[in-house]
Amino acid sequence: MKGAIDMYRKISPDLVVATNRGGAFSIGAIVLMSYLAFVETWAFVGSGDVREKIDVELGLSPARINIDIEFPKLNCDDATVELWRGKSRAATHGLERTLRVRRFDDATKRSQPYRKIVDGVKADTSDMPGCKLQGFIAYEHTSPGTVAISAPAGSDLSHHVVDFTFGMPLSRSQRAGLRSLPERYAKTEAPTLQRARYLSPSADKVFHHFVHVVPTKYQLSNRRGFTAFQLLHQNHLSHQETEGETVVTRFGFDISPMTALVSNRSAKRWYD
Repeated sequence: MKGAIDMYRKISPDLVVATNRGGAFSIGAIVLMSYLAFVETWAFVGSGDVREKIDVELGLSPARINIDIEFPKLNCDDATVELWRGKSRAATHGLERTLRVRRFDDATKRSQPYRKIVDGVKADTSDMPGCKLQGFIAYEHTSPGTVAISAPAGSDLSHHVVDFTFGMPLSRSQRAGLRSLPERYAKTEAPTLQRARYLSPSADKVFHHFVHVVPTKYQLSNRRGFTAFQLLHQNHLSHQETEGETVVTRFGFDISPMTALVSNRSAKRWYD
């Protein structure tokens, strides 16, 4: 009677005796669990195929426009730099602190700080006849805009674009991550806006540029996520009316409301 209701019955001796068959099953289970642990760990830390997804994310502004442009034949006294949002001139507080203007000699690549005209008397620029713009312009907006460089009519606005990009400078690690991607996913620098020369054939011809800016969030294996801006650049040679008082070369841009997500983190698992 007591044995019928015993809740703590003893295990049969046959179930606690070690056998060769049980050892084989145990080894198989250990091998299988080790394999699954290795595959999951490799998938977590390794990289997979590059994937791109487009999403709508409003309000993602580049924060700044990075500029390094040389005008070999433009006197700094004659140059005017303006930032336009749409059709209205944007306020550029502190522009003189972030965008440096330097006298420049294209032959020797020497430059020196530019000082404003005093009492309307132009400085002697025979040793450095050009002008160099270097630095950045803050831009906390998502609306289209234009960076315009103007000069009196007849000025030669031929220029050498050393660098023209958007967003905060990338770290060495972030640049290394971009180099690991196919070129189509890593165009944060347009080749035609890096060390590219645009020579005007005559005084009534000037180059205009247009840049389409695509905010892109990168999620790369073994790296922290970061945001950069892919660029699509076009340019054309435009006729400038000789009767006008000024000539202008423009760098127009618009910022896409679509945000691209690029990732090479593997999403595959052993059960896929």
